[in-house]
Amino acid sequence: MIKLVAIDIDDTLLNSQHQISKENMAAIAETRAKGVTVILATGRMHIAAMPFVKQLELADDQVLISYNGALVQQIDGTLLDHIAVPQETVLQVIDYCQKHDLTLNVYYNDRLYVETIDPYVTEYCKVIKVEAFVVGNLLDFVSEGDKPLSKMLIISDQADVEKRLPDLQKKLAGFAQVTRSKANFIEITHPNATKGQALARVATRLGVSQEQVMAIGDSGNDLSMIQYAGIGVAMGNAREPVKQAADYITASNDESGVAKALRKFI
Repeated sequence: MIKLVAIDIDDTLLNSQHQISKENMAAIAETRAKGVTVILATGRMHIAAMPFVKQLELADDQVLISYNGALVQQIDGTLLDHIAVPQETVLQVIDYCQKHDLTLNVYYNDRLYVETIDPYVTEYCKVIKVEAFVVGNLLDFVSEGDKPLSKMLIISDQADVEKRLPDLQKKLAGFAQVTRSKANFIEITHPNATKGQALARVATRLGVSQEQVMAIGDSGNDLSMIQYAGIGVAMGNAREPVKQAADYITASNDESGVAKALRKFI
C-alpha cells in the first residue's frame, strides 16, 4: 500500500503551459483524502515551488524537496536538511563556465545570482517567476564570506548541453551530481544531493518503507527517486533512460499523466 508520493513539478505536474491541470488537482486531492502523503520534489528553488504548494493547499508542516534534493524544508520554513555544493566544485564550475562563456546560475539562501542578465537568464526568470541578482564576477561573489550554494545551473542550447554534459560528469565524478533536467539545463549539486536520497530521508522520517513510496518524474534529475521508489513512474514525455528505469509509464504531462498514475495505483 502506497503511503508517500513524490511528484516532480516541471514537465510532470505542470503541463506545457506551466499549469496544473484540473484532473491532476482532483487526483492529488483524492489521494490525500485517502491518507496518503503527497510531496513535491523539484529542481526549482524552494520559493519558486511555493505557488504550486499553495495551489495544492498542502499543509504548513508538509515537506518540500527542492534544488534536486539539496534542500529539504517544511512549507512553513522549518529547515530539515541542506547539502551545499562543495566549495572546490563551485570554483571549478565557475572557472569552466567563464572559460567557455556559458550562462551560469548559482543559488544561495534561496536567491538566484548571476554575473549578468542575458537572454537565457531573462527567459529562465520569466518562466520560474523569480528575480536574478547581478553580482559581476561569480568567483569574487562566492569567495566573499561563507556562501554555501544549494545548486548551480548551466544554461545553453541543446546541442551544447549534449556535448558538455558527459564532459562535466567526467570532470566532476565523485565531487558532484551532474544531471540534465530540461533540454538546455545542466544541474550541479553535491553528490549526496539527489531527489532519491532526499526522498529516502523523508520516508525514514515519516516511518514509511521504501516499498510504500511512489515517485513520478520525467527527467534525468528524477531518475534517482524513480529508482528508489517502490513504484517508480515515468511520464509519457520522459527521457528514455527514465522510462527504462520506471516500473510504469503513464501519459504525458499534457494528458494529466500524474492523475492517471495516482488513480491506477492509489
